[in-house]
Amino acid sequence: MAAASRALALAAGANTPVPFIGPVAGGGIQFEWNADRRALEITLLPDGSFEYLAIDNGQEREARVEIDFDSTVRALVHWLVTPRR
Repeated sequence: MAAASRALALAAGANTPVPFIGPVAGGGIQFEWNADRRALEITLLPDGSFEYLAIDNGQEREARVEIDFDSTVRALVHWLVTPRR
């Protein structure tokens, strides 16, 4: 729950849209944001790691991350809300 609160706090300062928040089988929690033609899903896992899926105009990028939670979440949220060129 602490990681979920931290993810929301990191995203809140970036003027993000309101996320969908839901449970994940096995005890995780998932956040989903949609902005323009981009989508971002961040899934917090019970072991302390997290996964993300970033979709931009149909192009997908995903990874599992075990370190650098704050900097990775900030970078992903920045990508989500930054207008495309």
